[in-house]
Amino acid sequence: MSQISVNLRALMKQKGWSMSRTAKMANLPLPTVRSIIYGQSKNQKQSTLSKIANAFECSIDSLTCRIDNDNNVASYTRATINVTISNYKKLQNFKKNNRLKMSQEQECEIIEKLNAYTLRKAGNKKIALDDNIIEWLLHELELN
Repeated sequence: MSQISVNLRALMKQKGWSMSRTAKMANLPLPTVRSIIYGQSKNQKQSTLSKIANAFECSIDSLTCRIDNDNNVASYTRATINVTISNYKKLQNFKKNNRLKMSQEQECEIIEKLNAYTLRKAGNKKIALDDNIIEWLLHELELN
């Protein structure tokens, strides 16, 4: 079974989604989702992975990376690491400029969402994060 299949099953279980619900939320045909789940599709298109990542509000890397028994990503791509570091720095600057305090757990939650947002890109276009996006996310997570 492919890593994508394993991770997609875990995400579906976490959300309580069926294959048909996943297909509907990702705007994909049910046979496409079924073939990924059953490991019949070995090389998924970038556009398919992007639709699934968008549906689950996660990064494509979180679909393709190996997850250990503690649900921690065991292997990261260089892009994911660079985005995480960049988003961490942006969040720290935002906190400093706005005199905000938050727990490490809250920071991790925000950075995870920022990563998903940043890594969810069309083609190779970079998505620039600004203070408005961070403010919106804080509001959405009810941390502001």
